[in-house]
Amino acid sequence: MSFSFVCNICSAENRGLRLKDLDREAGRCEGCGSLVRLRSLIHLLSLHLFVEALAIGQWPENHEILGYGISDWPKFSKYLGPKITYTNTQFDLDVAAAATVLDITKPPRAWFKTADFVICTEVLEHVVPPAQAAFDGLLALLKPGGRLIFSVPYRFKPTIEHFPDLHEWSIQTDEAGSRTVINTARNGDVQTFDNIRFHGGGKQVLEMRVFGLADLKASLRAAGFVNIQIAGLLYKPFGIRFAHNWSLPMAARRPLRARASR
Repeated sequence: MSFSFVCNICSAENRGLRLKDLDREAGRCEGCGSLVRLRSLIHLLSLHLFVEALAIGQWPENHEILGYGISDWPKFSKYLGPKITYTNTQFDLDVAAAATVLDITKPPRAWFKTADFVICTEVLEHVVPPAQAAFDGLLALLKPGGRLIFSVPYRFKPTIEHFPDLHEWSIQTDEAGSRTVINTARNGDVQTFDNIRFHGGGKQVLEMRVFGLADLKASLRAAGFVNIQIAGLLYKPFGIRFAHNWSLPMAARRPLRARASR
């Protein structure tokens, strides 16, 4: 049986889809090309900002609301920009403009506590170890009460760190185009990794780890986040449907007050 949905990013109406064809990286909108994962992130953001499931086109214009994207989907800027103050940042120097370069493990102090929200999708699995620095950086950007909206691949087993001793390293490419990570650990050992994964894009999207959900939540809590929430599997009006209950988008909040020191 087919159904229709309105894209909550571009407001295009999509007709004649089958619910079973929607999944995390599927269900492309005919208008803007958004996938289920991207629509789910905006759905979570709308619930945070307005306590309602609104398409971006229905949002009130309020440029006092400030948010950052961490190497976000470029079209978020197009649709969020007319409604709120939104800046997409990049870590990969091959695609970043000078004004938007941001290493989330070392955000500039001038940005601390400035954001009402941060969107971070499919980034945390690429951060060089220790990944905790990225969670700390995300919290630092948010105002008290600000919300992190993010996604990252995760499983229900412990986190797998592909390069736990990463220190001085490089990616080398041979004549056949095969890529290898060469790492010199802090103790001087030279390590070679040829069974490596890249998630599309440029040289900065090497998969560093696969998170376990329990470890992911622990990292959020260690940074100081509270109210950790996982997106629902289904919201038909916006064409959101996840076939599986892993790697779902998530939200977490910076507390209104700092934790008391002990």
